Amino acid sequence: MDIVQVGKPKFSGKQIKKAGKFLAFGDYEDNSTFNHCFDVLVFWRSEHSDSLEIAFTLLQKVVFPIEKGRYRPI
Repeated sequence: MDIVQVGKPKFSGKQIKKAGKFLAFGDYEDNSTFNHCFDVLVFWRSEHSDSLEIAFTLLQKVVFPIEKGRYRPI
């Protein structure tokens, strides 16, 4: 098995939360802050894309049957 070395994260959890809050509630007239926060969001999404895809697939397996009235627990 190959050992993967993990370096220091590009953005801290605090930076990611701050960027998310700005994107949700911020003043979009500040282009430089918007661009930075969007870069943080894109980075976070790319780092978690596999996990997000798995979660989305699992949600579809549960939600679609509920919407069609055929709920069956997993």
